[in-house]
Amino acid sequence: MSTAAIVHAMADAWDVWSKQATFPFGRRRTGYCINATRTGIEALRILGINTKPASVTMLVLNAAAEQLLRADVPVTQWPEHAWSIGLGSSDDVGPNGEWSGHLLIDGGTFTLDLSSEVMERAGRITINCPMILPPLPSYGERAAWSTHGHTVIMERAPQHNTWRKASGWKDRHPEIERELAMRTEHVLAVTS
Repeated sequence: MSTAAIVHAMADAWDVWSKQATFPFGRRRTGYCINATRTGIEALRILGINTKPASVTMLVLNAAAEQLLRADVPVTQWPEHAWSIGLGSSDDVGPNGEWSGHLLIDGGTFTLDLSSEVMERAGRITINCPMILPPLPSYGERAAWSTHGHTVIMERAPQHNTWRKASGWKDRHPEIERELAMRTEHVLAVTS
């Protein structure tokens, strides 16, 4: 089975599972990206794919916001239908004392963001979750992709590493990791 097939199956399995009452993580809680990334990395390992976590800053813009950004229109002058969502900042720790970044899976040849739904805003920004993106940009570079009618701008933020101290990273959940691997295998069996 190809890596791409497994990654797509995992994205499909996560998408279905994350909408069920039995899903073990709060979808819009602080730390969701940490739990999602840790679980995804370990489930992919079970399935024979080695990946690593990547801390990033990310900006998602709808089409109207992208046009205004390119035209250098200040955000304070944007109309109501122009929307953007930013994850991460120049500081590692945000004003509330919690980690200020976004964590996703770096597969070398792919990037998997199992928690991309945190960026959704009803009627304004719709993300087809989870997001499978091209490889991450090199350190110090910024990359932009178009996905589902939106623009995603991403930059690695290796200086943002306090996520390693978060309980979502330190406290593994092998039963949840195995569950995601089994759900991924089920999707593969049904779609093969």
